[in-house]
Amino acid sequence: MAYYDMIFNEISTAGLRRALGECGRVLRPAGLLLITITHPQFIASLDRRNQLKRNKFGTLTMPGAGGLRLPVAPRRLRKYERLLSEAGFEWDKSDVYVTEKVLREKPGLRSLGNKPLALILRGRRI
Repeated sequence: MAYYDMIFNEISTAGLRRALGECGRVLRPAGLLLITITHPQFIASLDRRNQLKRNKFGTLTMPGAGGLRLPVAPRRLRKYERLLSEAGFEWDKSDVYVTEKVLREKPGLRSLGNKPLALILRGRRI
């Protein structure tokens, strides 16, 4: 099993295509790939509120904790799904919502409302 947490939404589509291809290459048949990404709906909501900014290198960033800016490569869910399929994975997905505990620690996430914060993609090599 391979597990990647919040990195695939930071790389270019070409980089993601290569990474998924490599994951497919090294996993055994029926091997499991777990990916957690910032939910595309959350990133789109940041964009609508003009919170996505380019840094001095031209990389698109989103706000993080403590004023930190995190790199982000916005893409739609259908793009992730297509890339997983092209890399030879059957996949399913689960939305992850903010809990009350998280809201106590990060009250700024209240602006998210009832939208998912993250997405878990489970790919099984076929």
